[in-house]
Amino acid sequence: MNKILRTTAVIASTVFLSAFLLSSSCEDRAVKRAKMEGGVKAVVTTAYVSDGCAVLLEVEIDGEKQLLLPHELAEQFRKNGTVVVMKYHSSRIQQTDCLKGQPIIIDEIVKIK
Repeated sequence: MNKILRTTAVIASTVFLSAFLLSSSCEDRAVKRAKMEGGVKAVVTTAYVSDGCAVLLEVEIDGEKQLLLPHELAEQFRKNGTVVVMKYHSSRIQQTDCLKGQPIIIDEIVKIK
């Protein structure tokens, strides 16, 4: 009986570990693909709420930190500290009182962590 329980535990552990490794490698491939296809890494920040900016994206372009103001960012990406890879283009849409960031429209976005 103990041998059957040990065998079952080993099989269950192996399946769980395999599933975890497979899911993380799929995410890594998606992130790498997004970056190779022109995406940029960004960090979500809520540090400028007092300036009228509910959420901004911090990116580094040519060694300089820049703030981007996303138009209609999905709720799943709005948590402070979330790291994403995204493709975007500039916009003239200014729907808020936030003057800190350059308005953008996100074309594609992938959550890293």
